[in-house]
Amino acid sequence: AGTLKPAIDRTFDLADIVQAHRHLESNTQLGKIVVTVQH
Repeated sequence: AGTLKPAIDRTFDLADIVQAHRHLESNTQLGKIVVTVQH
């Protein structure tokens, strides 16, 4: 059995969550959208 590797379209910082949501709503992504959280 192989492993699945999700396609990542774009990565956003949590501070840019509005941009991430707009990108998601645009339906132009070709993979997953990742939101990173710094701690």
